[in-house]
Amino acid sequence: MANVFEKDSWIRIKSGELNFFGKSSKSRDNEFKVVFSDGHYVKDAKGMRWIDGKIVLLHGDKIAWIKQISRPYNANVASNGNLVVTNWISKPSEHRLGSSLLVYAANGDMLLQHQFESNLNDCNITDDGRICFANTLYPDNTLYAFDIASKQILWNLKDKNASTGKIRIEDQRQIIKIEKPGLDFIRTLGFDGKPIPSETENSVTRLQSISSDQAGVNAIAKLIESSNQAIALETLQKLKSILSRKKTIDASSLIPKIQQIFNSKETKLSDLAFDVLVKIYAKDPTTKNQTIDFLIQSLEGSLDEKNLYRLTRIAQADADSIASLMPKIEDCLKSSNSWNEKRWAAIVIGYVGKKSPNLVKDSIPLLLHYIEHPEVTKQKPRVVSTHGIRITLASPESILGVDPGTWLKDACIDAIGYIGTTDPALVSGARNLLEKIASTDVSEYSRKKARKALESWEN
Repeated sequence: MANVFEKDSWIRIKSGELNFFGKSSKSRDNEFKVVFSDGHYVKDAKGMRWIDGKIVLLHGDKIAWIKQISRPYNANVASNGNLVVTNWISKPSEHRLGSSLLVYAANGDMLLQHQFESNLNDCNITDDGRICFANTLYPDNTLYAFDIASKQILWNLKDKNASTGKIRIEDQRQIIKIEKPGLDFIRTLGFDGKPIPSETENSVTRLQSISSDQAGVNAIAKLIESSNQAIALETLQKLKSILSRKKTIDASSLIPKIQQIFNSKETKLSDLAFDVLVKIYAKDPTTKNQTIDFLIQSLEGSLDEKNLYRLTRIAQADADSIASLMPKIEDCLKSSNSWNEKRWAAIVIGYVGKKSPNLVKDSIPLLLHYIEHPEVTKQKPRVVSTHGIRITLASPESILGVDPGTWLKDACIDAIGYIGTTDPALVSGARNLLEKIASTDVSEYSRKKARKALESWEN
């Protein structure tokens, strides 16, 4: 019997030499649990090498079986022990998308395997273990239903809303619901793939028929008020798409509601509302007070990574509008304890300098310092404790084999390049340094960025 420690949707398993920690999911009757962890790269004396992920089926507290799988991304288990898992196949040499849907029996036998040329998003299985569902991300964007015994596709539905959410199953009603995590359900379908009439389904149908004209904006005004946050999110995405087109529309009447959504606590909605307000300003600069100025006022607190990223968007739309924040941005580049905050600060400075170089001239020496001395930027490993065990977490940059100093250096090179496109004289002192990097730097990306910056000054 294995020692199993559970916390939220995570499980640690200790049994003999096995000491495994991963995400988990359990059957409806709690009889079975599946635990899985993604594959990853490790760096050793021979360089970078790939370590496959792992998936474990627990029957009670007993290990039924263990398998090595390249990249288990999601998994669910039925009450009879049949298990469905999505496997994001690692293809580092091919640089293309790909994944497979795998179904195993309680004894570990493979019941179904289906290959996709897109990454899978989610999967689920009926409680009797007879039907499984999976949805794919771009470019396929399709929801699939499989009969496990025959290994055949029962039906498929090509629909972005059905393919980008979590698949929830109600066995007694024989329906599946597609949930936007943290929001609400966006699609409701029968096990036969046919839509179940509901207010949400009606809203999705209306969204699909909205045109990119003023009548469409009027229809959006009604849908954006939906109490279903998933519908509100899709409505904002539709409006963002319309605003991205060349045709001019008047969306000013929607601004007050979009401001309310931006101020909400729902991150996905708030982020999308931010994008929409910036695009409304781009279409109609007379809305500056309600859009750009409103957004800047919301960022007057601490300049963390998220707010600095948002400032890059504002700087591209209206660089002069953030002149009052430049001292804070420059201080962040100089003094922040987070290398990534420094990086985003450098990017903001670059975008501002591209349009208003005089606003960033005091930051140029510091940008050059980070370019010349990337070794000053170090990232300490993060240590967490779970069930009394201290775990040192590998940072994303270490997994990718990238030094934080290189990321910051590259951002500063980009910033110097942007400033130089408008005022080459202001950054002329960087020419020798960039020429050296362009020819001898160990990073291929840094060499390319330096060459691009130098070339932009000549055009």
